[in-house]
Amino acid sequence: MQYDKPHLEISQQVEKLASNGLRISDRDRAARFLETVGYYRVSAYAYPFRELLADGDPRDSSVQFRSNAFIAGAQFSWIEDMWRFDRDLRLLVLDAIETIGYHLGLRNKSHR
Repeated sequence: MQYDKPHLEISQQVEKLASNGLRISDRDRAARFLETVGYYRVSAYAYPFRELLADGDPRDSSVQFRSNAFIAGAQFSWIEDMWRFDRDLRLLVLDAIETIGYHLGLRNKSHR
């Protein structure tokens, strides 16, 4: 498979988001976040803040529903907040699964 998108340095990734209309109040912080989380993971959290395509707008695929442009007023901090919420929720769920697994193990042990 041939990839046609060039690799972007972190500063270029920040600029790309800003040029698509995302408000970034602290570019150094945004760069550190992108470096830690990764551009493509960040883009998943940014997706809800992108403008919807209108019927008849050209699309790159049959599953593309949003443009690259962000809705008016969208901020990078919203993306950070969503990522943190998701991370915290995942950690809580994993902790609960471990606890449930322990108790199920105890239950199985007592029924032998």
